[in-house]
Amino acid sequence: MNRALLNRVGSALYGEAPGWHEPLASDLAVDKRTMQRWASGKREIPAAIQGELAALCHEASRELGALAIELGYQPADQ
Repeated sequence: MNRALLNRVGSALYGEAPGWHEPLASDLAVDKRTMQRWASGKREIPAAIQGELAALCHEASRELGALAIELGYQPADQ
């Protein structure tokens, strides 16, 4: 996992940098400064974080999908 991917995930989940550092750090139960160091490349991102980020992305996609359906979205194939 690299910092570019972490930055993309953070921005996608919580909005543009730097606002995403604190909520993502909270969701991962790490210090905000640790998140900032990972995002800047000053510290290596632990491999275990990738799985946790994948789970957060999946949950967000499920929530957004449910909202889209509630708003009347119908996939083109239906």
